[in-house]
Amino acid sequence: MIAPMVNAITTYFAMNLGLVPLCNGTVIPWTMPPIISGFLATGSIAASILQVINIILDILIYLPFIAALNKRQLIEEDKAE
Repeated sequence: MIAPMVNAITTYFAMNLGLVPLCNGTVIPWTMPPIISGFLATGSIAASILQVINIILDILIYLPFIAALNKRQLIEEDKAE
């Protein structure tokens, strides 16, 4: 739940500050890969860079949870042996 909110906030501020232009009204299919969709929606490479930044932020948000799950699974594997 946190990652989409962080993405929305960073995108809002980037567009509000003028770092990334507003969307141009083009309808982008939901199956369009990230980075390409940002460029097509705005016509600017800045939107693609923002998508890369959002993906990196998402990885950093999810990383502690994946590490905890890995640690728990290693403990369970040790108990099984």
